[in-house]
Amino acid sequence: GPSTSTPSPCRPTTWRRTNGCPRPPPGLIDFLGVCPTIYGRLELSVNRIYIVDDEPDILELVQYNLEKEGFAVYTAGNGKEALEIADQVVPDLILLDLKMPRIDGVEVLRQLKSDPDWRKIPVVILTTSTVPKDINTCYEIGANSFVTKPIVYTDFVNTLARINRYWVDTSSLPE
Repeated sequence: GPSTSTPSPCRPTTWRRTNGCPRPPPGLIDFLGVCPTIYGRLELSVNRIYIVDDEPDILELVQYNLEKEGFAVYTAGNGKEALEIADQVVPDLILLDLKMPRIDGVEVLRQLKSDPDWRKIPVVILTTSTVPKDINTCYEIGANSFVTKPIVYTDFVNTLARINRYWVDTSSLPE
């Protein structure tokens, strides 16, 4: 669970309502590492996040951090499984790896973006690739963002927090 020993003037135990800002979900301060009052009114518009990655440790890390914040998290360990689950769950945001067995992330992205019902769902490519061809191909197919996974654990968690802040706090998503 979230650490309660982290010194912060905005710890959930000392949270004060300001300008109608609701109390943040448990653990938000620990996950983001910042005081949420800088965001003004905190509204979580993304509820369901779909993570597709063939690395079990990455799936577990991302799932843990997002579920801790109250998101419904769905996971798939390869591209084939991702497309099968896509028939059952419609997420608000997809975090997609490229280099996977069976069906790679580029093909998953291509199939998802070719379906009118899935076209408007944002897809963040979260991969180890830095190859310009991969980046260009993903954007041409319809990726909304391309993020290279950091190797260091704390850098990876911080990257997740930045993705979360952008897609949850900043971006307006279609309904």
